[in-house]
Amino acid sequence: MRRGLAAALLLAGCAAPPAPERPAPPLAEGPPAGFAGRVLAIDPARSVLIAGVRREGTLAALGHDHLLRCRCLSGRIYRGDDGTASARLAIEVGAFEVDPPDLLAARPDWAAHAARGEAAAATRENLLGPALLDAARHPRITLQVALVEATGPQARLEVDARVKGRAQRFTTAVDIERLEDDGEGLVLRLRGTVRHGELGLTPFSVMGGALRVADPIEVEIELVSRAVPR
Repeated sequence: MRRGLAAALLLAGCAAPPAPERPAPPLAEGPPAGFAGRVLAIDPARSVLIAGVRREGTLAALGHDHLLRCRCLSGRIYRGDDGTASARLAIEVGAFEVDPPDLLAARPDWAAHAARGEAAAATRENLLGPALLDAARHPRITLQVALVEATGPQARLEVDARVKGRAQRFTTAVDIERLEDDGEGLVLRLRGTVRHGELGLTPFSVMGGALRVADPIEVEIELVSRAVPR
C-alpha cells in the first residue's frame, strides 16, 4: 500500500496540464543574432543534471522524496566578447535515472526518504510514461538560457523552455558554485530552484493536500564543454 501510494504521489508530482492544440515551435538553432565570441560544445559524458523533489503535508510520511539524475545534456554555450553569455541545451528525457543508489549514498538527507528497488523502477516507468513526460512522443526537453545579470556568485537567468512541446519562459536566480575557463574549455556548476508551474507542470496533491509534492524542484547542473574551432 505504501509503495503504490508513494509511487503515485511522486510520479504525478510532475504531472502537466493538457497540451494546447498548437505545439510550440522549436527553439532557434545556432548562436544569437549578431553573436561574436567563443562557442563551446557541451560534453554529454561529463555533464550532469540532478533534480530533487520532496514530499510535504501532514501525511508526508506516506510518500517518498526523489532524486533524478541525467547524464544526457548536449548543446552549445556562447560566451560573447561583449560579456554576454547564453546557452542552447537539449535534455534526453529517456536517460533519467530515479534514485540511483550511488547518488543516494552520497546524500544521506535524501536517502532517508527515497524510493528503492521496485518502487524506484516504477517511479521511473511512470515518469517517462504518457501521463507525465511522455518520453516516447517528446524525447527531449530543450532550453535556451541567457544571462541577465551576475553579481559575485549569484546570477539571474532568462529561460525559454520546451517541455512536452509546450513553450515556457521564466526568469530564475542561481548560485554559481564553480566556474573554470582556461580559454580552451569551460566548467560551470549551477544550483537553483525551479517551480513546477514555470515548466508548465502541476504538483500532485491528494487527501485535501495532506499528502502532496512540494512545488520547488531543486536543480543542480554541471556543464563541461570544449571550445569549437572557428
